[in-house]
Amino acid sequence: MRTNIKRLLTSAMLIGFALALAACKLPAPTPTQDAGIVQTVAVLSTQMASTPTISPTPPNTATPTATLDPLFVAQTAQSLALTQALTASPTVTPSVNPGVYVLQAGEYPWCIARRFNVDPKELLRVNNLSSGLIYQPGLSLTIPQGTSGFPAPRALHPHPTSYTVPQSNMTVYAVACYFGDVNPLAIMQANGLTSPILALGTVLTIP
Repeated sequence: MRTNIKRLLTSAMLIGFALALAACKLPAPTPTQDAGIVQTVAVLSTQMASTPTISPTPPNTATPTATLDPLFVAQTAQSLALTQALTASPTVTPSVNPGVYVLQAGEYPWCIARRFNVDPKELLRVNNLSSGLIYQPGLSLTIPQGTSGFPAPRALHPHPTSYTVPQSNMTVYAVACYFGDVNPLAIMQANGLTSPILALGTVLTIP
């Protein structure tokens, strides 16, 4: 029994001695290996320091500039100019002798003579026309120059006043002839009209 115990202790001592001897024989790190490790750590540190920092791009906070369609601007300017022309304060301007005038619906030669303040007989003579006849719209009249004026009074009805259109499809030209010496364009301007055709019951301002 004691012999077996001694054998076990001896074996354990031999195993421990062998393990200690093996540990002593392991190679220690060389200076070259230590330098390589240090150099690797230095390179990694340099790369990390030189890596640029990526910052997020700030959002575009610029206020957008509004642009207008050139076509829209041009149309608006034209509409404004037309409105100002038709709503301007009406003024009766002297009728200038045009030299040639084309009859419009509702007009007749004596009406034209009143409007342009020329001798009606001379107007008929120059155009080879007869008094008392009805002439259709579209007739071209030569307006005589340097004649005596229309016999007084030129106006057939007093104005300024208001006038109620007595029938449908009556024209501004016919209304001007009703008053005698009023320019139809002045009537259109005073009432903001864009068409010479008038509706029944329309109340006009006659300048």
